[in-house]
Amino acid sequence: MKGSSLQYNRRVLIFVVIAIPVLIAGLFFFVSRQLRRDQGLGLEIVGRMHVAREQLFVIQDLLDQADNAQRGYLLTGEMANLLPFWLAKAELPAQLLNLRQVLAADPHQLAQVGRLTTAVQKKLDELSQSIALKESGQTNEAVAMLLSAGNGSLFSEIHAAIFALQTYENTVLAERNANNDAQLNLRDDISTVLLATSTLVVVGAGILFLRIQQLQNIITVCAWTQRVNYRGKWMRMEEFLWERFRVKVSHGISEEAFDGVMGLVGKNLTIPDNRGERTPLGGTDAPKTK
Repeated sequence: MKGSSLQYNRRVLIFVVIAIPVLIAGLFFFVSRQLRRDQGLGLEIVGRMHVAREQLFVIQDLLDQADNAQRGYLLTGEMANLLPFWLAKAELPAQLLNLRQVLAADPHQLAQVGRLTTAVQKKLDELSQSIALKESGQTNEAVAMLLSAGNGSLFSEIHAAIFALQTYENTVLAERNANNDAQLNLRDDISTVLLATSTLVVVGAGILFLRIQQLQNIITVCAWTQRVNYRGKWMRMEEFLWERFRVKVSHGISEEAFDGVMGLVGKNLTIPDNRGERTPLGGTDAPKTK
């Protein structure tokens, strides 16, 4: 009974020491990989959002720069005021293209970028037309166009598109930050659970090891044959000592056993009183005479 229990506890110990830690390590690796991938994706999205917001600010500044340069030229007629306009006009298409590439993964934002690009191109054409009127000497027409543009809907459309893009990016950024915080909390919870599980595994393995050591220190001896049960096999004590401890056994006789044997021999050994008489050959004693 003890042998079967010992074998069972050994199998349980092997399972606890090897299988469970491997399972925990695999689970931790899988969860960590998933969280790391989600975190990397989140960081990529957050970086993209920051780049998109910077692009929107740059586009807004370039539009304001082009509009101010056009107004300055129409009011003063100095060609030096046109330099910022031409720089802004050359830079805006590249910035809009960069914004489109940054937001390429989001169809909703791509539609907004398309609206913004169309509105910006119309505004640049309008500014260029007013400058061309000024250069041709049609100052009044250029000023009238400037005043009508100030009350027009292009700038409103541009600002609305930029505001919609920024609002959407801010909303997604807030959701992503909340998601990152939730993932960090989840990682902490998983790490705590795995640490507690690992601690329980170590404690359980220690208890099983102590139990096995205790079972190994108990020898089951047959009460009738005096044989020892070792690893489910009954064997003589000499075989057990050799299998378990590699101890060879020699045989002798103790003083108590010697005294007992000699006492037993002495009891069975009798000497007749008529030592001088011989027994007849027939094997019967001679009749005694009266």
